[in-house]
Amino acid sequence: MTRAEARHDDRGVATIAARLAPIAIALDKLDEARALIDLGAAALARIGNDPSVELNLTDARAQLASATGDHATAIALLEKLVEPAKRRGDSMLELYTLLARELVAAGRFAEAQQALAQPTPPRSRASPRPI
Repeated sequence: MTRAEARHDDRGVATIAARLAPIAIALDKLDEARALIDLGAAALARIGNDPSVELNLTDARAQLASATGDHATAIALLEKLVEPAKRRGDSMLELYTLLARELVAAGRFAEAQQALAQPTPPRSRASPRPI
């Protein structure tokens, strides 16, 4: 994290913060997790749209909400990413898996099963460059 900050690598800072926050949550250090999420969000705001970092950061937010017992917020956070990801043609497997995790935590097992059964379009591939 220190190296990313020193290099003014906002994408690196956001990615690292999003990956460290769940570790803090697992250690029941919720204030530290909140601070990491805020740091990651600020870095993401500086770099603009990055769907991968946004997914990781939103997942961290969802895990934090879930750890505090706010499963409805956790589910809503992840559901907000579904339509934009579909429009981009992203692979939906990871997102639906994260959503199912939160639905299970909320005791909504049938909905979790439905989320996992969603068709996932193949990841968009750029056409090969001519040689």
